[in-house]
Amino acid sequence: MEKKQIILKLRKKILKDSTLKKVVSNIISYFPNSYLVGGFIRDIVLDIDSRNLDIIAQFSLKKISEFVLSIGEAKFFPLDSKRRIFRMIIKHDSQIKNDSKIATVDFSFYDNIKIEDELSNRDFTINAIAVSTDIFSEDYESLFKLPLDVIKDYELKMKNKFFEKNELPDNLTFELIDPFNGLKDLVEKRLKLVSENALKNDPVRILRAFRFKLSHNLSISEKLRQRIISDSNMLRFVVGERKADEILKIFSNDNVSSILKKMQNLNVLKQLFPSIENSIGLFQYGYHSEDVFNHSLKCVEKMENIEEFIKSYLTDYSKQIFSHLSEPVQGDHKRFTFLRLATFLHDIGKPETRFIDNNGRTKFHNHQKVGAKKMKDICEDLRLSNKATNYLVKMVEKHMRIPNLLSVEEITDRATYRFIREARDELIDLILLCYVDLVADPGPLVEKDSEEKMVKYFHRILKLKERVKKQDEKPLIRGDEIIEKFGLTPGPKIGEFLKLIRKERTLGKISTKEQALKMIQEILK
Repeated sequence: MEKKQIILKLRKKILKDSTLKKVVSNIISYFPNSYLVGGFIRDIVLDIDSRNLDIIAQFSLKKISEFVLSIGEAKFFPLDSKRRIFRMIIKHDSQIKNDSKIATVDFSFYDNIKIEDELSNRDFTINAIAVSTDIFSEDYESLFKLPLDVIKDYELKMKNKFFEKNELPDNLTFELIDPFNGLKDLVEKRLKLVSENALKNDPVRILRAFRFKLSHNLSISEKLRQRIISDSNMLRFVVGERKADEILKIFSNDNVSSILKKMQNLNVLKQLFPSIENSIGLFQYGYHSEDVFNHSLKCVEKMENIEEFIKSYLTDYSKQIFSHLSEPVQGDHKRFTFLRLATFLHDIGKPETRFIDNNGRTKFHNHQKVGAKKMKDICEDLRLSNKATNYLVKMVEKHMRIPNLLSVEEITDRATYRFIREARDELIDLILLCYVDLVADPGPLVEKDSEEKMVKYFHRILKLKERVKKQDEKPLIRGDEIIEKFGLTPGPKIGEFLKLIRKERTLGKISTKEQALKMIQEILK
């Protein structure tokens, strides 16, 4: 694709999107001499849909505050204050109900230097491509109506030749800045560093290398591979938010299990999740055939293909499940991304809890509780949101609840009800994690009909969950009615009564308001 065609595609993409058009228009107003750089241009070339802008601009905090206010409903926060990198997250400007598309804009500060010099400080050649934001201004409207064959590649001084009524500025340019031949590397699917010190200057680029390899099917050269190995220990100096952003982007891709193995081979995983190293070679000799690390990889791989299981075995609930997994948890990172991360780390507590019982069997007593503590430490290091942290910790802590229930001779409705109340919004997620944990890597102790029994129990759980939901929507009695009927005062006791009524109703013990009142009366005697 020629440079002039790339710029035309950039304009078409930006100007057809109401949110991006507004953002870029305001950038031009607030930040003269700013540039659109890297990822958005790269993805346009590859025909990948993108709503993430990377802007290089000269700005003061006051100026950027005014800009953020001009956009309206947007979240703005630093990604790396020291390096003067900021992010803005914008909800899609749409009249469509429930449209949750999100745009992000990353701002990097540059001093009064040439754009080519600024690009020399970037990570990879495929991201060291820039275009002036001026090309999106009104001055260019008439210019872009010209046929391609009359548009020059770089300088256009055509106001007398092609324009009669529309005066164009003398400095109007039509230039895509590519000083390191990034377009060539992109076409040849090659990931190359801009400079020898690119990773040392910003170690988070190590994670980006794996992300680009995964998302754009790029090859990592031997030279880059060696640099990753030698510089991987620098990752511990990267601020948590930036590591988290890259990790979540990696886990949002398909085939993440394949890249995790490569990250481990190049000494990267242990910089992010120190306990992972101890799970390598830790064989389980029982319910799983692989060591803990490779078992986790197989679980992630199975989770990536969970759609087939949902459609085949949870057919009646598939629409609800897919909608649930697409919900955002942190920023624009969806629940399914966090579920894959939880799947990879669900056994992180096993290395510290391994022991051999009197029968010579390998066991990991309470590994889920130890793992939950480790998961919380990881979340704190990555500075994840409270919602994301609670989700990941809960998934690790509760991932053995269904297997433990299935190990008893008869599962009561009361036990199932307790699990539903414990799981809450993560019920579906725990069901899916439990399934892949069983089938991804079965060992000799796994019974032949285990999968069938598990799926049958899943249906039982989901049916009871539906009953709970319907009854919660139409309760038998309200708290104020209990207070009035028995002359009680408001307090925690009323909440306990309501909780008990919900449970007994779900279990089929009571079904009317009168029965609920009678039950409370018996308790108060």
